[in-house]
Amino acid sequence: MDKQEQADSQDILTPKEIAEWAKQEVLNSAKAFELRVKEAMALATQFASGEITPEMAKQRLVSFDHRWGEAMYGARVGESTTDDQLLTRIDEVRRQARLSVSQRTLARNMSEAQR
Repeated sequence: MDKQEQADSQDILTPKEIAEWAKQEVLNSAKAFELRVKEAMALATQFASGEITPEMAKQRLVSFDHRWGEAMYGARVGESTTDDQLLTRIDEVRRQARLSVSQRTLARNMSEAQR
């Protein structure tokens, strides 16, 4: 087996590795959900009870967004929204975001090359 074949074979995951990844993904996702909900509900409760000002609530929302981002990147769940619709929207928004980053990188590189 040549070096390229060895490298290629090392990139292939085993069923055990995929199962371990899935288990860790579930643990991480569950904990993220728990922490996210706890933080969101604390913010809502503190603001509703008058413990924090509107300005503080706004800052906390910004901090929340920086920490967690969107729960459904680029998509919003509605009563009649299907899983396929959500996944399609998430994929499309992420594709557009990658293109945007690529375009900014290309523009920056072209600008630097012209100097």
